[in-house]
Amino acid sequence: MKNNPSHLGRVLMTSLFCLLSFCGISIAARASTLEIDVSGLRNQKGQILGLLFSEGQGFPDEASHAAQSSVVTIGGDAPRLLFKDLPAGFYAVALIHDENSNGKLDKKIFGIPKEGIGFTQNPKVRMRAPNFDETKLEVRGNLKSEIIFHYY
Repeated sequence: MKNNPSHLGRVLMTSLFCLLSFCGISIAARASTLEIDVSGLRNQKGQILGLLFSEGQGFPDEASHAAQSSVVTIGGDAPRLLFKDLPAGFYAVALIHDENSNGKLDKKIFGIPKEGIGFTQNPKVRMRAPNFDETKLEVRGNLKSEIIFHYY
């Protein structure tokens, strides 16, 4: 039997895989978690609606394009949202302080929000909502971030 380079490569890779498995080392990608602490609420009414996006399509308000969503009822403790089992990558979160718990962002004339809004990276919001690139953050492993609510 000749030394076949491709056969030798397969044998080495199989041996390496077995060794790593035996030693308890995982070569699979680890799921990440993004924990969002919330501050700047003007009152303790209602709930917080959160949408997590892994790309710009639909950001910040189209729930059908969100990778995950979360609803947290506001109570005695500081509100915290948790997005689990995320592949490592870039994500952006948009939050609404849904004060009347109707499940949507209420708006004034010209589309100005009546309720609080917040985004990862806490960008200044002026005449338009920020885009995905202005709010994205890299999530690898477990990451904590704070979102500060703004009211207009």
